[in-house]
Amino acid sequence: MPPDTPPCQPRPAGYGKACSNCFRAKCKCILVSADGPCERCGRLGRECKPIRRGRRDVAARLTVARTAELEQQLASLEALLQATPEEGSQQGRQESGSASPFRPICPSTMEQEALSDNVPGRGSESVEMELEQDARCTAKGSPWANLLPTGKEAQDLLAKFRAWLPNFPFMHLPASTTAATLCADKPFLWLCITTLTCMSNSQHRKLRDVVRRELSERIIINHERNIDLLLGLIAYLGWSCLNIRPEFKPFIVLYTHLTSLMANELGLLRPDNDEHFTSMRWKSWDPSQYVPTIRTMQDIKAALATWFLTSLGNSFTTRIDTLPWTPYLDECVESIERSDDQEGGDVLITLVKIQRVLDEANQSLRSGMTCGGRKKANTQYVQSLVRGLLQPTITSETTDLLQLQLSAAAVHIQAMGVFQADKPSPLQSVESMWSCAAHAKAFFDAFFAIPAADFAGLPFYVHFVQASVQLVVYRLTLANPRVWRSEAVRKQVDILDVLDRSIALVGDVSRVYVMTDEDLYGNVFRSGARYLHNLRCAWQSTLEGEAPGHLVQGSHQGTGHGPSSATEMAHALMFPGGTGLQMSERSWIAEILGLWQI
Repeated sequence: MPPDTPPCQPRPAGYGKACSNCFRAKCKCILVSADGPCERCGRLGRECKPIRRGRRDVAARLTVARTAELEQQLASLEALLQATPEEGSQQGRQESGSASPFRPICPSTMEQEALSDNVPGRGSESVEMELEQDARCTAKGSPWANLLPTGKEAQDLLAKFRAWLPNFPFMHLPASTTAATLCADKPFLWLCITTLTCMSNSQHRKLRDVVRRELSERIIINHERNIDLLLGLIAYLGWSCLNIRPEFKPFIVLYTHLTSLMANELGLLRPDNDEHFTSMRWKSWDPSQYVPTIRTMQDIKAALATWFLTSLGNSFTTRIDTLPWTPYLDECVESIERSDDQEGGDVLITLVKIQRVLDEANQSLRSGMTCGGRKKANTQYVQSLVRGLLQPTITSETTDLLQLQLSAAAVHIQAMGVFQADKPSPLQSVESMWSCAAHAKAFFDAFFAIPAADFAGLPFYVHFVQASVQLVVYRLTLANPRVWRSEAVRKQVDILDVLDRSIALVGDVSRVYVMTDEDLYGNVFRSGARYLHNLRCAWQSTLEGEAPGHLVQGSHQGTGHGPSSATEMAHALMFPGGTGLQMSERSWIAEILGLWQI
């Protein structure tokens, strides 16, 4: 008989060495002998067989899998290239580029110019041909590529916008920048510039729809955040008067919110290290890994322009909140003041300082009562802002538009002493009314001196302050007769004469700024002339048919709202021929006039 297997100390089987029975039962495999069955198989009388399984190297397996995958991809590409002719491959590359319409795939114009300088006998015709090819190459594959101008037309539109830019210098546009270069570097900004400056009515409608569609897809769906989108929004809102039509959808409130969203997510409204140090409380922080972000002058200008647009929007509608003025924005202003190589920086900071004063004055005129336990700004506080902000910036080189803004600020400051709920003494009220009328007269004298040829390129803030000063004069004419007589106001500045001159000026602009293939409404200035004409009829009936002092006292007086003013305006605004305002036109007027409601 063979000797029995020597017994050994029971021990568990190693990882991956259990028998098949224990592996299937998910039990611990206990070995009781060197080559005999395990404890469980011997007890149950089953055949103890080792499992046929071994551990594999994970790294080797991954390497083999990746190699096989790459070989398969290369084989499929080789088969595709062999089966596809050359023309079909070019068409496939064009179709693949259409998935991203704002991703230019052509080399920049400056590189092409540098290469072409070595070519002798290069004429102007070849330069224009290259510019046209560059512009087409940039927008190749996009569904709206045929809407963008090319060649000389694109250069003319860029030159027109370059002439408009000093009135609202939110960016620096070097003289060497061409239309093709701008289209390659900032395609959405170029799309907005083309929309603002094009002279074809049908093309303008299509480009306006493209802008709305691109904003929805890139910002909302694709969650894109870049300086190109921000600058395009600022340009579109800065000259939004060219896109306002009764039949268009409202956009000012929505686009202003998108602008503030973009500036906040890009971090332009706070110091560069603010978000980095805020994250210290959530993770371990290593100071050696901190790399400070360098703010360019373009970022600083975009931040100030964003604040300016939100404050301007808050002036005519409560659906837009003014961004808070922070110490970082003061640093931005100081950075521009210290810089000497940025064109238009002094104009931008002056506009921002004037708007800070106008913002406080509008808040005070909107409501003279307390709000959230904080007293609204009074006349003395706003005048201190004028002394601290505006007087150091007023020089003999101040442009005509800045003088308009300064006169408008003076009108609103003096109006605070007339229309606030907490009125001063009658003598001070009369003094404020007289000074308000004098500043309004100076404002309109400067406004009507603007040539009709330059009127079309004025930014939106000019049209807004002109309409707001008109409203102040209208309310001043209807003031309390026990303190002030309307005849005295009309001798100083007659609101009906102001409207007549406005109608004549806008009519001249509509004849100078003629767009091709105009529709029933004509261009925006022709629609504005019709609106001003009907506005004059409404105000004339109020001034001649009702006694002065018709404004309702109380909470409505701070905002200029009267119970019958909106209804009266809706009935009075009739287009020639007796056509009343449609709902879309009422919403357009409500969006532009907003707070006033005439």
